[in-house]
Amino acid sequence: MCAILTDYLSKLSNIPGLAQSVQSTADAVIPQLQGFSQIPRPAGLLLGNVQSGKTSHVFGVIAAAADAGYKIFILLTSGITALQQQTLTRTLKYLDNDFTVCGESDSMKLQMYGLRKPVIIVLKKNASVLRKWKNYLQTSGICQGQPIFIIDDEADAASLNTMVNRREESTIFKSLNEIRALSANAIYLQLTATPQSLFLQTQESGYKPLFVHYFAPGTGYLGGDFFYSEPTPLCIKPVDEDELTAIKEADSQIPDGLRQAFMAFLVSASDLALTGKNVCNFMIHPSVRMQDQETTANKIAEFLNLLLKAEEQEIRDGIRAAWEDLHTTKSDIQPFENICCKAFELLDENNPQINIYVMNSRNAGTRSFDEGFNIVVGGNCLGRGITFPALQTIYYCRKTKMPQADTYWQHCRMFGYDRDRGLMRIFIPPSMLKAFTEMNMANTALLKQIQQLPIDQIRLIYPPSISPTRRCVIDKDEVDMIAGGVNYFPFYPSATNTQKLDELLSEYADGEYEVDVDFLIQLVKQVSLASDEDWSPKSFESCLEAWKASKTPGCTLGKLIIRRDRNISKGTGTLLSPDDRRIGESETGKPVLTLYRLNGRIEQKWDGQPLWVPNIKMPEGKFFLKSSN
Repeated sequence: MCAILTDYLSKLSNIPGLAQSVQSTADAVIPQLQGFSQIPRPAGLLLGNVQSGKTSHVFGVIAAAADAGYKIFILLTSGITALQQQTLTRTLKYLDNDFTVCGESDSMKLQMYGLRKPVIIVLKKNASVLRKWKNYLQTSGICQGQPIFIIDDEADAASLNTMVNRREESTIFKSLNEIRALSANAIYLQLTATPQSLFLQTQESGYKPLFVHYFAPGTGYLGGDFFYSEPTPLCIKPVDEDELTAIKEADSQIPDGLRQAFMAFLVSASDLALTGKNVCNFMIHPSVRMQDQETTANKIAEFLNLLLKAEEQEIRDGIRAAWEDLHTTKSDIQPFENICCKAFELLDENNPQINIYVMNSRNAGTRSFDEGFNIVVGGNCLGRGITFPALQTIYYCRKTKMPQADTYWQHCRMFGYDRDRGLMRIFIPPSMLKAFTEMNMANTALLKQIQQLPIDQIRLIYPPSISPTRRCVIDKDEVDMIAGGVNYFPFYPSATNTQKLDELLSEYADGEYEVDVDFLIQLVKQVSLASDEDWSPKSFESCLEAWKASKTPGCTLGKLIIRRDRNISKGTGTLLSPDDRRIGESETGKPVLTLYRLNGRIEQKWDGQPLWVPNIKMPEGKFFLKSSN
């Protein structure tokens, strides 16, 4: 009997397809957890997309787990108070009938009701909060004989050990381990849209997922492929690379890109208002520095004041330019004169309807943006779970020499369901557009691998200009990284599988061939080695599988070079001839596998048997990463 899950699913019936999707997630995840009792500190991963409804799915898993007999659930959020409160409110809304729902100050509530119903404790990942609840759960005895089910939302954000390379434990990491240790059968389910750092954890850390379940977004979701695909979508509007510098100059006017972004927001807000919608949001992400955020907000306020004093025709010209641009993607946008009239109404100095907010660690608060016409300026607080309804305009000029893929992808708060796709506009410098496009390609490749490969074969693919995650949470001694454009060949080949490779290559004379990557994988699998310390067939197999799963043009094809009757002495430290090296180097955008069939003569320090020796070079400009254990 699945009474709790059934009750929860009934509350999702107004959203087409959601209940069925949540049911499928619960059906897939709960059986995976059944074998966890035999594994120390087991971790699983529930993977969704940014703002794709992950909370709905995790509530379904909680309900199904309660039906299966679990009584104690701890739902962890990131350390932002607004997000913890948002999650607590949602938990009360959807699960309060069947659970005792506790916030951070509700230990007395738990003491009063006990485990008459399953309990959910919603906590932010804050050292003092975690310490307080660990002590209470330990001393109250409520966990005695009970497994604890921990759901860690944004599990990659604050939970991992930031001191792993110093062989110490960071505070949040240590506190979570202490809570997990309260129960011999603790379940730890990670939830995120950016799992890069989790896949690079070691098994010993207790934070590398043993399984992953990915749920695709529902109908109408706008995500990475809508905004960051090739060719560049019409919703993307490039701005000057140095607009932030212009914003920070004290006496400068508002730069062109930011001015155009504001006018796009004004027209979008007017169009939505004319169709009866009372909310439209505009996000400005100028920099991680709070001073830059304050300066940008002041510049926007100054621009609004100037508009109030400007000639009507000047304002109309700006509105018309934005209206004409938006009309290219929304053919049914309200007529220009109607838009113009509503825009002047929104700008009316006697009844101003446009609000400007700065959102950062100084004043994150618990504000909701589900009504009104709002301009939100901020930095890191504009990521990680905060929801912005009707977010139609984004101005993004934050730049860094090497962006971290997981952090920057969480800035994509425009992803979601309730956007008017015809009114979407992103104003962004070309360098950051390139970075986000590459991140989207890497995400697509990762999701394909998750759905097609065993979890231990998954690799992350990134160009050298992008870091998959922050270095402080990755054990640098335990990451297997293969660089594209570099030739790799083994020092310890053997003759074990010579006959199998002979058969696979029987129809290929010496020469160069364009072949399917699947055939390269088949060949690599047959490579035999006396030791795989320096060249692991499984490692290169996973690289080729990851490359095949990417969206890169031509990613299903590779280069095969075959040479037979070779006499090369063992241990010479080189394999390729100068000509073959040049041929391989000329192929920069695809993997190149070169196979030499050596005669294996005893006088050349071999065993007197012929053997195949491989050399592989992955596509240039990419790094292939995975945890080595």
